[in-house]
Amino acid sequence: MKEFRDLSLCSFRNERMAVHVTADLVNGRLQLSCLDCGPAVEALIGDDDYEYWYSFSRGETEKLLRVLNGLDHPEEALLGRFSGEAGTRKLAAFCKEHGIEYSFFSWV
Repeated sequence: MKEFRDLSLCSFRNERMAVHVTADLVNGRLQLSCLDCGPAVEALIGDDDYEYWYSFSRGETEKLLRVLNGLDHPEEALLGRFSGEAGTRKLAAFCKEHGIEYSFFSWV
C-alpha cells in the first residue's frame, strides 16, 4: 500500500470559519487530522478552535481502501470521495454504511 503524508482533503476559509483536513497513510494506518477554527466555532463550542482525528487500524484501513477501489491509488480514492467541507461527514457515513471501524478523538 502506497504511503503518504499531509494529503490535503480540505482547506476552506471564509469570514466565519476555517476548516483544514489532512490525511496520512503510514505503516498501513490511515489518520485524518482536522482543525475547525474561527468565530462560528467559538459560538458553537465556546472555544475558537476544534481539533479532531479519525484513526484507522491496518485492517480497517485496508477494508476502507478496498471498498473504495483505492488499494493501488489511495490518495486519489480519498480525494475523490472525502474531499471538501463535508468530507469528514461523508467519511463517517460511508464507514457506518460499510461496517468500517475507526477511533475518533477530539481536543477542544
